[in-house]
Amino acid sequence: MAARGAGPAGADTWGKKGSGPGEMDIPHALAMDSRGRLFLADRGNNRVQIFDQEGNYVDQWFQFSRPSGVFIDKNDIIYVADSESESVAKDHDGWKRGIRVGRVSDGVVTAFNPDPVEKAATFRGSCRHSVTHTFGASVQNS
Repeated sequence: MAARGAGPAGADTWGKKGSGPGEMDIPHALAMDSRGRLFLADRGNNRVQIFDQEGNYVDQWFQFSRPSGVFIDKNDIIYVADSESESVAKDHDGWKRGIRVGRVSDGVVTAFNPDPVEKAATFRGSCRHSVTHTFGASVQNS
């Protein structure tokens, strides 16, 4: 992973391909919380990984399923879109696609918005618009 603006050449890199803590497989999205921690949607490993701004591994969360998109709002609520469980990702059956909502303070999932079309649409991202609305973009497979 590369971070712009740090290091002598203007970019620092960290991580490598793999499945261990701090390793990545198909990193798909990034979001930053109010403390400056980076939340990485590590889709190939079915987890969200957390790093500090120097690239040091902090934690990993599996409770957000197979993340394709991640967004953190100003209240440190995390929204994670799962676009592939029980469809593209044959190794992740048993999980439902949709958007999981939780707290960055402890990683507890507090809500789940399921994909309205099982095994047909694919979420590509998530967005929180207001207190009462969460949106997910999808593409209908034919």
